[in-house]
Amino acid sequence: MGFAMTAYAAASSIAYPFIEGWLRKRHAEGFDERQGMYPAWKIERLKPGKTLWLHAVSVGEVQAARPIADKIAASGWDGAVLLSTVTETGAQNADMLMGPKIAARVFAPWDIPRITRRAADAIGPAVYATVETEVWPNILFEMKRRGIPALLINGRISDRSLARAKMAMPLLKEAYGLFDALLARSEEDAARMSFMGAERSRITVTGDTKVDAIIERRESAAPKIHGLREKILPGGGVCFVAGSTHPGEDEAVLEAFGRLRAGNDPLEGAKLVIVPRHPARSEEILQKARLKCSAELYSNLRGPLEADILIVDVIGTLFELYGLATAAFIGGSLVPRGGQNILEPAIWDVPVLHGPHMENFARHASELDAAGMSFRVETADDIERLWRLVADDAIPRKEGSRGYFAANSGAAERTLAVLGRYLALP
Repeated sequence: MGFAMTAYAAASSIAYPFIEGWLRKRHAEGFDERQGMYPAWKIERLKPGKTLWLHAVSVGEVQAARPIADKIAASGWDGAVLLSTVTETGAQNADMLMGPKIAARVFAPWDIPRITRRAADAIGPAVYATVETEVWPNILFEMKRRGIPALLINGRISDRSLARAKMAMPLLKEAYGLFDALLARSEEDAARMSFMGAERSRITVTGDTKVDAIIERRESAAPKIHGLREKILPGGGVCFVAGSTHPGEDEAVLEAFGRLRAGNDPLEGAKLVIVPRHPARSEEILQKARLKCSAELYSNLRGPLEADILIVDVIGTLFELYGLATAAFIGGSLVPRGGQNILEPAIWDVPVLHGPHMENFARHASELDAAGMSFRVETADDIERLWRLVADDAIPRKEGSRGYFAANSGAAERTLAVLGRYLALP
């Protein structure tokens, strides 16, 4: 263990007693698991020495991990997959998407040496694989100390992550050096991983598993679209979907929609569906929406939607809702949150609007923009103008998205080929 890792381990151990109470309040759900203490029934589902510990921090990472879990399940491997998450929404998404493909789902342990040791003792993994940007130094060191291979899969390092990383470069260089293999989404990500301290010989460019995940989800979700259409668009017509919105974005889409429904050329019968990133904000958004038009919560629907605006206050419906959209808006992009998953609406051939902050999906956003499948916006005026163009068929649906996804697929299979070396897949 180098100096930076030693200092980090000591500092985290010293700090934990002072922040434990705050963490307990902030993350009350699954707090015992976050301390490396798991229910016996979850541990009993694992296989000592033949468990893949797959870590996905939140919703996006869970979606990236899904096709990998699918491939492992289809391979006939006789081991067990344990999935850990950090966020509650990530856990809910994992429960919906993963199902029988994993043996158990837990909350990830805090990155404190004594907690990571306790978690490793309980789980007994054969391989530890973490998704995208999740690099926890103490967990990685514990894996190295035990001789357990550690992999980074679907790895990415955005501009924002790189800028932040420079403030802790000595620690991250040591942490990245602990990986046995790093699977990058692109050549640019691979170069950044090398800069961060990973040996270039350990890095393989495998592509983005989220593309595979989206293709699979579209196939399974298509039959559900009819029922949603009957519920939300019983009379047909124009529907705008704003997905995974953050504070500051709800106001922009509401302002744009309000203008479309008013003025000299009102867009009669159009619907707006807002799906906030955090459902707890739904009631607040509902009150703002009612200042513009009639509005309702999804959970209160007892029949076909009559209101102009629908606020979705439940988890797990956004992807299918994009299938209803005339046009979509991607949240986390007007405000500096890195952008949510632009692939989700694009797979439905839907014109997609996004703000300037798309660091999490920079390559896909750039390529979809260039193909005329997505459009950058910065204000409510931009959203209103583009949504009207779509509604007037001045911007048509782009059926070329199928070709885009086909050309970018296959990452899950390539990931499995590398992961299989460590799992001894059949």
